[in-house]
Amino acid sequence: MVDEIDYEGAVEYVTRAAKERHARSISALAVHGVMTGVLDKEHLYRLNNLDVVLPDGQPVRWALNLLYRSPLTARCYGPMLTLKLCARAEQDGLPVFFYGATQSMLDGMRKNLLKKHPKLIIAGMEPSKFRRLNAREKIELADRIRSSGATMLFVGLGCPRQEIFVYEFRDLLPMPALAVGAAFTFISGMYTTTLRTPLS
Repeated sequence: MVDEIDYEGAVEYVTRAAKERHARSISALAVHGVMTGVLDKEHLYRLNNLDVVLPDGQPVRWALNLLYRSPLTARCYGPMLTLKLCARAEQDGLPVFFYGATQSMLDGMRKNLLKKHPKLIIAGMEPSKFRRLNAREKIELADRIRSSGATMLFVGLGCPRQEIFVYEFRDLLPMPALAVGAAFTFISGMYTTTLRTPLS
């Protein structure tokens, strides 16, 4: 279910997919997300059919190292990965799109990201409807994301809704879609975090 991958590998994987316009479904999964899959066979199927599942939580990394002799020295934390990918997107001129959370949280994210990465191209931001989208809404949202010119999509809906989202949209979008957990909350500045890369 969880892949042996670090920040460097994840950034390279997502950036390559963005540049080549390849659909990729990715989730940064902590213990709660792993256990959701263990307890729900339908969701386990989804998780096992994502392209990459990142070891977001430290216990997930420890388990990989203990059970599979993985050499991981750090977890691949969704908020930190989001910042690293935004830095790379700014460097390479890759437009990004954010879906989820509330409009006020998205506004805070935009302000903080552009303060740190002034040349980052934010192709679009759209808040969550806080419910599962119907078939028509999915198609319309996918059309808006594609037409925005985005090359990578960050999804912040909470677990397991965000994993369901990237799974269901994998055939609708020619770009990597990442379920990044609490990244929207932390980057917006609404809550404090231990991110080692400050936004101010």
